[in-house]
Amino acid sequence: FSTFNPRISATTTLQVTQPLLRDFGKEVNRQQILVAQNGYRQSREQFRQQVQQIIFQVYQAYWELVFAQRDLEVKKLSLDLARQQLERNRIQVEIGTLAPIETIQAEQQVASRELQMTQAEVALKDAEDDLKRLINVEAASPNGWNVRIVPSDEPVVETAPIDVEAAIAEALEHDPQLLQDRINLDTRELNIRVARNQLLPQVNFTGSIRLSGLGGDRLITAGGLGSGSLIEVQKGGFRDALRNMISGDFRNWSLGLTVSFPLNNWGARAQHAQAVINQQSALAQIADREQQLRVDVMKAARAVETGMQQVRQAQVARELAERQLEAEERKFAVGSTTNFQVLDFQRQLADARSAELRAIINFNNALARLEQAKGTLLESLGVSIAEAGVPGKTTARRP
Repeated sequence: FSTFNPRISATTTLQVTQPLLRDFGKEVNRQQILVAQNGYRQSREQFRQQVQQIIFQVYQAYWELVFAQRDLEVKKLSLDLARQQLERNRIQVEIGTLAPIETIQAEQQVASRELQMTQAEVALKDAEDDLKRLINVEAASPNGWNVRIVPSDEPVVETAPIDVEAAIAEALEHDPQLLQDRINLDTRELNIRVARNQLLPQVNFTGSIRLSGLGGDRLITAGGLGSGSLIEVQKGGFRDALRNMISGDFRNWSLGLTVSFPLNNWGARAQHAQAVINQQSALAQIADREQQLRVDVMKAARAVETGMQQVRQAQVARELAERQLEAEERKFAVGSTTNFQVLDFQRQLADARSAELRAIINFNNALARLEQAKGTLLESLGVSIAEAGVPGKTTARRP
């Protein structure tokens, strides 16, 4: 006995689909997010590895500068000794105790030492320029290339005994490359779990609820719908439709289960097989890196121990060379040896001093190389790296 003219309807439908097998789980739905997070962790370790390599280069360049400076001092001392011997020869020539021809050897030695000192000065400038380039001296001062760098730290000549097994354990825990490989393995294993999930049948639970409402001008007739005379018109509109819908009095709901099973899921099988292969490759890469780290740490520790021995041996050789020269100069003063012998012992002393200095620098570089092999070079030098997007700066102590 009533109808709507105009007829206004309002409908709201809420439908939920929940996978129960394929596409079920947080890892499947958050795969790209998890892979991106692993990618960030890998990038951070890669950056740490690059910083470590650059700092190691700076460390080596610093000690090369120290060597060049000290070696120049050695060359100056050697030149002074040669000049002193030349002066003694000239005095003996004047008083007639030495033939004039003997001064030629001393003059040749002075010229040779002057050449070595010139070469040492060039090496010092080259070492200083190399260090300036590595530390980007222009960023610190516009006239940085004109500023002289004076090393202030003394090289280390002693160290505590090295626990090789503990050092290997540190390397396995802190090595940036190994950490990258392990993160890569996490990603590969995640891909396997996702690929395995895609092999399952598609079973989805579905549910829906529908709320309806009607509104508009309601026409009431005496003879029923579509006939009879119009008795009353009840005004209405869209608000009535919304009110009826929100009331929940007019609702429909449904529950269902959808199952889909492909006859041949070749694509998912291929992806799963590829994921397994990638995982095996990542495991092999980790095992290879672990073995390489063990070898690198053992070699680095052996280099430190050998370097310490070489420093001690070089110190003994230098002390003996000094004593030999002193004895030979006393013998030369009383005429019991030749000028050639004195000059030869001077050369041996200069070589022994340079060899001792080189052994000390090599020993310090070996210590840094051991820290690099363990992946702890940044920590040993007080370097910290801020997280991306976090205010902070990278700082370091002097080597």
